Amino acid sequence: MQVALACWVVNTDAARTFGGHPPAKDEYRLSPDGTAVPDEDFTGRVMDHLAVCLHALDAPRTGPDGHLAITVPRTAS
Repeated sequence: MQVALACWVVNTDAARTFGGHPPAKDEYRLSPDGTAVPDEDFTGRVMDHLAVCLHALDAPRTGPDGHLAITVPRTAS
């Protein structure tokens, strides 16, 4: 099976909401400064870690959709 990892931009309000600390109503009116940006180096390190944990059959590489991907063994259920 192939596993791919995408990095995307996250709004601060959304990140705080998912983290259990949503902004107050008056904070929603603020511009979304502090928006996260994709971090290619960090994404690569995460994918390297996943490759080890999932016993990947190959090194992380760019897949057809442009995201880093690895091939992992399929285990019997």
